Amino acid sequence: MSHHNCISVQWLGDIALTAQFLESDNHEAIRRNVEYLRASLPPADLRIANWEAPLLGSEGINPLKKVTLHTTEEAASNIQDLGLDVALLANNHVFDCMRSGFENTISFLDSLAVRWVGAGLSEADATRPLLLDIHGQPLAVLAYVDADTNPRIPPDRSLHVNWLDRSRVLNDVRTLCEDGRLVLVSFHCGMDFVALPSPRHRSLARETIEAGATLVMCCHPHRIQAHEPWKDGYIFYGLGNLIAGAIYPWPRLAEPTVAVTCRIQNRKVSPPDIRHLVFRDGLLGPDRGERGPKVYRKANRKLAGSDDEYARHFTRALAYELSIIRPLHFLRRHKNPFSLLASFEKRHAVEYYLQLKRIFAKSER
Repeated sequence: MSHHNCISVQWLGDIALTAQFLESDNHEAIRRNVEYLRASLPPADLRIANWEAPLLGSEGINPLKKVTLHTTEEAASNIQDLGLDVALLANNHVFDCMRSGFENTISFLDSLAVRWVGAGLSEADATRPLLLDIHGQPLAVLAYVDADTNPRIPPDRSLHVNWLDRSRVLNDVRTLCEDGRLVLVSFHCGMDFVALPSPRHRSLARETIEAGATLVMCCHPHRIQAHEPWKDGYIFYGLGNLIAGAIYPWPRLAEPTVAVTCRIQNRKVSPPDIRHLVFRDGLLGPDRGERGPKVYRKANRKLAGSDDEYARHFTRALAYELSIIRPLHFLRRHKNPFSLLASFEKRHAVEYYLQLKRIFAKSER
C-alpha cells in the first residue's frame, strides 16, 4: 500500500465487546462483524481503534462509577482477525475493572501484537507516545482523554491516563515533529450524543494540526459529528461506535459509524476514503439510507462558520441534547422511576446547571 513515502492510516471508532457480546452465543456476531469489516474496508498500513471496554480483573468493578464497561478474554479474542495494529486506551472506561483489569487488558493486547497508548501504571507510561516506523517513515501516535468525560480513576492504585491539556498536547506534537515524525493524535472528548464538537475542542484540534500533527481523530460522543481538512492535515471530530454492546438501548442517532482511511504523502493528507456503515442490533451493515453522509453534510456546514457562528450552532445542539435527547435516553434506560432516580448523580445536576447557564448567557447576547 505504501509507495514513494506514502502510507495509509485507517481509523475506526469504539470497540466495546461488552453486554450481549459477553455471552458465548453472541461471539459469532463479533466474528461476523469482523468478517464484514475485512470485506468492506480497504487495506491499510496502520489500523487504529478506540478500545473502550477493558477485560475483567480480580478486583471487580470500579466503585466510583455508575456506568461501567467490561469484557472477557473469551469475547475479546473474537476480534483478532480484524488486524488491529493500535488500541487507544486514553478513554473514560480504561480503569473500570481496576488495576488487575487494566493489566489483563494490556496483556491480552500484547498477546495479539496490538500496540497500545494513552494509559499506564505510571505517569511516564501513560504519557509516552507510541513510536512506530512504517515503511521507513517515522511516526508517532498520541492519545489523550478529557477529564470532562469522567474517567473516575481509583485513587492510590498507580493508574494513570494521558490527560487532555492544551499546552501538553501542543508541546508533544511540536517536539515529535521536530524529530521528523508524522504525528497522529486521538482526543477522547465531548459529550454523549451532542451533534457537534464543542468550540474548545474544535479550536484545540485545529491548533494541534497547526502545531504539526497530520491527523486528529476524536471519539466519545457515540455518534459521528463532523470532519474537515485543516492546513495540510485532517480532523474527524466523531467516529461513532464501531462494535459496541448494548449496555443500554442506544438511540437511533448512534447507529451510523464510519471507517476512515487516509493516505499521507510528504506530510500531506489526500481526501480521505470514508466508508459509511450502520451498527444496529449488534451487527454492522451498509448505510443504505445515507444517514451518515447526511449527518456530515449538515455538521460540516456549521463547522465551517466563524467562531461566533459556530458557538451559536453548538449552543443550540447542546440545548437540544439536554432538553430532548438525554431525557428520552434516560427514560428508555430506566423505565422504573426509582431506577431513574438512583442513576442520577450529583455531577449530572452540576452539569445541567452549568450548561443551562451557558445557554441562557448565549441567548442574552
